[in-house]
Amino acid sequence: LLFLAQNLFEGPFPQSLTKLPALEQLEIDSNSLTGTFPAFNRDDTPKLEALTLANIGLGGTIPSDLFDIETLAQLNITMNSFSGSLPANIGQDFGDVNPLQVLDLGMNDLTGEIPESVYNASNM
Repeated sequence: LLFLAQNLFEGPFPQSLTKLPALEQLEIDSNSLTGTFPAFNRDDTPKLEALTLANIGLGGTIPSDLFDIETLAQLNITMNSFSGSLPANIGQDFGDVNPLQVLDLGMNDLTGEIPESVYNASNM
């Protein structure tokens, strides 16, 4: 578990945080970071269960690789400048399991349709 929330951190999002294979939970909200959505994926963070990147100043699109992490149960990316449409695999099932329980995308600049897979996420 790594909690870095509500500090005065500045600068680019540290990509090294996306390469922690034992990481289960990261909270780095309410800081002043820059850049695009970090490159979290199932190969580098296979145990990631909860990710909070709220109110840290990031932009760009939400990468679909994030939703290939089979353990991801909570995602909070509120109050940033994320744009574009949601990945089609958001809330996807992994066999008979769908771990996603909390999805907070509020106060961004997202557009397009909400993917059907969100409505099928059985644990939300």
